[in-house]
Amino acid sequence: MLIFGTTGITKTSGTGTFHCPSCTADQAYRMRRVRRFFTLYFIPLIPLDRVGEYVECSQCKEKYHAKVLS
Repeated sequence: MLIFGTTGITKTSGTGTFHCPSCTADQAYRMRRVRRFFTLYFIPLIPLDRVGEYVECSQCKEKYHAKVLS
């Protein structure tokens, strides 16, 4: 029996501070990148493509498009 598929892996690519629209205050953030991997028996083996990236507020955990930093 062969079990294969894909999964998304999220990693932090940067940090800093920004004005969070939800918190209405300056908060710390993490820039997150999501990449799709080919998996074999639930083990990510081969990176396939970048799915996207987003900014996550460290306080409220809301996710925003990267444009919110500019």
